[in-house]
Amino acid sequence: MLARKSLKTQFIITFVLILTLSLAATAVTYLAALRAFSLLQYKRIYTANHFERQVPQLEETIRQLGAAVLADDAILARLIPSEGFTYQVVDGYGGFLYGTETENIIGSSEELYTRINTTISHEGKFVRVIPLFSGRSLQGAVALVYKLTPYIPRAQDRLWLIPLGYLVILSPFIFIVVFTYIFARRFAKSIGEPVNMLIEASHKVQVQDLDFTIDYQADNELGRLCRAFDEMKEALKKSLLAQWQAQQQHQEIVAALAHDLKTPFTIIQSYAQALLGTADHGSKAQKYLQVIADNARRGGQLVQEMLYAAELEVSQPSIPTGFDLPAFLKDKLEVYRGMGEEKNIYVQLESAPEEELSSVRLDQGKLGRI
Repeated sequence: MLARKSLKTQFIITFVLILTLSLAATAVTYLAALRAFSLLQYKRIYTANHFERQVPQLEETIRQLGAAVLADDAILARLIPSEGFTYQVVDGYGGFLYGTETENIIGSSEELYTRINTTISHEGKFVRVIPLFSGRSLQGAVALVYKLTPYIPRAQDRLWLIPLGYLVILSPFIFIVVFTYIFARRFAKSIGEPVNMLIEASHKVQVQDLDFTIDYQADNELGRLCRAFDEMKEALKKSLLAQWQAQQQHQEIVAALAHDLKTPFTIIQSYAQALLGTADHGSKAQKYLQVIADNARRGGQLVQEMLYAAELEVSQPSIPTGFDLPAFLKDKLEVYRGMGEEKNIYVQLESAPEEELSSVRLDQGKLGRI
């Protein structure tokens, strides 16, 4: 299959196919055009030498008429066909007398003598110079002008035959453009399939989705690129898996350690508080017990923070939701006021209006830990 070959081979084969098919299609088109031309010849299309073949008969008639045509322009008007021919009558000095060809062809008597009985080329046309004698004296000449090109006599046929002729002439270039477009699309499709796979795979890697395979088997540059990308993905998957496992083990160790430390700190704090109630006021024992209780409480708080940190690492980010923030603040105010009364501290709440606080979206659980 062409799409599985190397890019260089694909390009060469595509180029050869474009040229081969273009040449074949052009050959078929030219053969069909020749066949159509042979069928239309002398019916709708005259050959290039159609008017040239009429020249000998016209020349013979003009020679027989001789100098009589110099004075009567109606003779040649009736004799020479209006389609395909123009003519010009000159006197013995090469001067223009009359005719349908107005451009100067013969300018002097010397030029007239050198050009009689010859066919010359004049501005893309052919001119047959026919002498006019009166006896043996040269009185003038008729310049019969025609072209050697195919001729379409009917105007309605020209509307489609002429564009068709140009289309046939330009057919090689048209076929090259058409086949180039067709094979370029196929070539782009063969390249686009693995490229799109790689783009999709890169997007999956970006979101850490490594459970996929690139199913493109080809012994070419793109196939090797896809296999290399797949191997890179597998290596990355193993690396991330090892990293995730190590991180999970670390989190489990931290959580277990924090949990194990929380119990002894709680016990120490409880016993210290109990002993404080029985110790003499102002004694060293009470002082030492207070230090033990304070540090046990501080240690418990540190353990609680360790548990909270471990929880943050393993938990998914929470989505803020709407809740009654004014009621939450009032509850907290009562708690802080109770704590402040023991030390003669008055706590007061200052906040924005309740209608503004009602639209706040927060994580209530995390806010409660502050």
